[in-house]
Amino acid sequence: MTLDKGVIGRTVMAVVACVALVLVVELIVLLWVGVRDDIAPSDVGIVLGSSITAGGEPSPRLQARLDRTGELWQAGVFPAVIVSGGVEPEGWDEAAIMARYLQQRWHVPASAILLDATGNTTHDTACHSAALMRQHGYRSALVVSQHFHIARSRDALQQAGIDDVHHAHAYFFERRDIYSTVREMVAWPLYRWRHADGCASSD
Repeated sequence: MTLDKGVIGRTVMAVVACVALVLVVELIVLLWVGVRDDIAPSDVGIVLGSSITAGGEPSPRLQARLDRTGELWQAGVFPAVIVSGGVEPEGWDEAAIMARYLQQRWHVPASAILLDATGNTTHDTACHSAALMRQHGYRSALVVSQHFHIARSRDALQQAGIDDVHHAHAYFFERRDIYSTVREMVAWPLYRWRHADGCASSD
């Protein structure tokens, strides 16, 4: 049986059009969720780590996350903060540096900061934060990250067992965010599939 080239061509074009439509819709949802903050009183704020400069200070991207967290803390949106980050190859402990910044810049007391020094991935941060919340009797959280990372961070916490999750994005943009947004279009649905069973799954 010989397939008509015109039929094949139309089928291919239809498939391409469907895929393009799905990607456009996903991009719109990703950006809509990311820039449309959902700020509500919460038991704890969770700020995800990012890179540290050669001098041992938060990078501009991370500073923006911490500044947004500090603003919300000062506004009384949440009384406690979880700072989550890994230890970089150079030896910088992201969580410790984040905590120091919040204390020095925003006067958040050390007693109000919980550290997760092994938050190397979004999955790690979600699972470790959920465990810390259970230990302290916290039920609601507000997560802070870049706009393109909000949707996955929110879903990760919900998959980790935190039902009441709010979010706010950092006021910071750089050209690499375009690449990061495109990458997130793959990472977000892939994360939901890989970690459908929450913290029982490995990263």
